[in-house]
Amino acid sequence: MSLDRFFLELLNVRISNPLFDKVIPAFSQVEYWKPLFVGIAVLILILRKKEGLFIIVGALLAFLLSENISSNLIKPLFNTSRPCEVYDWVRLLSSFCPKSPGFTSTHAANVFSITTFLGFFFPSFKIPLWCVASLVGFSRIYTGVHWPSDVVGGSLLGIGCAYLAHFLLIKLRKASCLMKR
Repeated sequence: MSLDRFFLELLNVRISNPLFDKVIPAFSQVEYWKPLFVGIAVLILILRKKEGLFIIVGALLAFLLSENISSNLIKPLFNTSRPCEVYDWVRLLSSFCPKSPGFTSTHAANVFSITTFLGFFFPSFKIPLWCVASLVGFSRIYTGVHWPSDVVGGSLLGIGCAYLAHFLLIKLRKASCLMKR
């Protein structure tokens, strides 16, 4: 038995319970998260002013990188099936089994890109941010739409995109400061 199948069965079937069945799918619902992210962005702009704009632009850059690399490059390249397509014992807690390729989890990539980037500027919130990101990743497995390796791959992609966005924006900020002199 592969590790992917073992952890899928563990996280999708064996630990399932009525409470998780109600709560965990919410972590996969993007529409629930949009108002929270907009509120956080407004709060960052109010509290950090000019630097806040830099932080928001960086988080958006990290998000755009992870979204596009996952959806438009990696998914078509690997073209992997999803567990809800492969096994009939998978508990599908989503309204449908997505038809797009599974690897990488774009949900995991996006949430890890944003939370990792925010962690650079709010280090005391890094662990809570990563806990939320991990719950989103877990929810993709628990709801039966992703293999564990899809989520791990997406998480690593998102972290990498956050570091790349941070590196690029720091270089850009330094270059613009040099140009002003």
